[in-house]
Amino acid sequence: MKRTPLEKTIMWLMVSLLAISLLSCLNLLIVEYVRILILGMSLAIICITFPGEFQKNYVRVCFIAGSYAYILWLFDPAINGVAFFGEGAKAFNFYRVVSLGIILIATVLWILPLLARKISYKEFASKFTQNDMYVLIGILSVGVMLTLMEIARAYTEKTSVVEAILKGTKLIDCALVYILILRGTADNEFSEKKRVYTLLYAFLFFSVFTSLVGAGRAAAAYYTVRTPPKLEKSKGPTRQRRLLQLREKLLRVFSLNSHEALIVYEAGYAAGQKQWGESLEKLNKASTIPRLAIEEEKLMAEIEMGLYSKALQRLEKMPKHYRFSFFKSDKIVADLLTKLKSEAASSADYYLAGLFYLHLGNRKEAEKYFTESLSNFTNNANALYFLYDGNKTKLKSHNTIEMPAVGWLHPRTADKAVTKSGGILTIVNNQQVEGKLWVTPGDYKMTIMARDSGTPYEKAKASGFDPACKIRVWADNTFKSLRVISTNGVFNAYAFDVKIENEPSDVIIEFTNDTYNNSRGWDRNVSISRIILNKLSAD
Repeated sequence: MKRTPLEKTIMWLMVSLLAISLLSCLNLLIVEYVRILILGMSLAIICITFPGEFQKNYVRVCFIAGSYAYILWLFDPAINGVAFFGEGAKAFNFYRVVSLGIILIATVLWILPLLARKISYKEFASKFTQNDMYVLIGILSVGVMLTLMEIARAYTEKTSVVEAILKGTKLIDCALVYILILRGTADNEFSEKKRVYTLLYAFLFFSVFTSLVGAGRAAAAYYTVRTPPKLEKSKGPTRQRRLLQLREKLLRVFSLNSHEALIVYEAGYAAGQKQWGESLEKLNKASTIPRLAIEEEKLMAEIEMGLYSKALQRLEKMPKHYRFSFFKSDKIVADLLTKLKSEAASSADYYLAGLFYLHLGNRKEAEKYFTESLSNFTNNANALYFLYDGNKTKLKSHNTIEMPAVGWLHPRTADKAVTKSGGILTIVNNQQVEGKLWVTPGDYKMTIMARDSGTPYEKAKASGFDPACKIRVWADNTFKSLRVISTNGVFNAYAFDVKIENEPSDVIIEFTNDTYNNSRGWDRNVSISRIILNKLSAD
């Protein structure tokens, strides 16, 4: 029995579904590559073991349909495992639209003869067996249960119920795949080998390709994350940002080994005893590979210890859509509110509270505290970005934005401190300070307000000493060397153009020519008050 042109078209549409899925394979977790490999090997073994009967057996053909359905489920970012570590994608994201479009085209083609009355309804209905009905009822029943679970989750997290219902309809895609593979690519006969083999070989190729991609990603992740810090620093901000992005994407790739698990257990025990210093020390030991779950626990310990500057630094590094998973958030909220009620509360404290509520998923409260923080610092770049959720239209009205050096720039080396006084940050050693900048991508003019703060200019000139401070600045991928000197002790503006491509981006400032000679009265220190950004026109 030869395949009809209609069957061939439907079959190649199903093969194209796999091809479209290949474009998304870089977003998978390592464990998902392993699952695809196991699925492909299982199909290959069955095909090799029963070469003459493979295409005749209903259950084995169902296996192919199930494999395709699994791919549909796996690659949809709105419902796969990645969604549990953030807000997840919208129910109708790019992959859902494209994959569902292919399936619907194939479905319409399959029922076209019925709509054109080239086949009777009775004849069309006879294509379905009783087993088909059982399978479809099972798939749709699971779909209803998953929809109800998504709705319950939406009510709990106060998110969109409509989105939840749309996510639950994903099982309709799977049901259509089942129908098309079993009924759309062959009439009623199971006698032709080529009918199923094209789909089988396409899926086996898909399994091999994605498994190779997964192996490559695992190897790259392992060697990059395990690179010694000294080598990491020597490559500049491009490598540092790439490393951080890789770590964040692969948080679930590596499970805790026995030693790390013991450290995390001991940290939890210390936290239970309210020994926050010991808990934080243990968690720092467990952070060879950063994990956001551990970052959350560190954040809790830092707030309990009153280390608000450290907590703010940690929050700014977290992905924008990351949502906290720990259950002690109420206690931390209470501590933050107590701090805000005190007379010592600053704009930075309100900003910290806004970031905390943002990662709790309570946007209404977050906006309230961001707005309050901006009442004292009206053009804080990061606070404006989070207040407007990165909305370019709303941010356009703020042509000039800035970040204060104190509270935003932090030493990259724990054993080298900086001094802070009256909103001025002074770097007294050869070292790097860094901050996370949250602005929309584009071209900016960056201005660093800085001065040399060592030996006064007149005294230095009289003794033949050059007080000029040399600094290196990385802003995203832009690099600039500056010579900072002030003849009258005031802050000068050092401006240059930067191209911001990432959200967030790294700003790193390195002081490179520190000198101290007490006998001669020679000293070099560099002070920074703020960093200003002006959005450049697109012309």
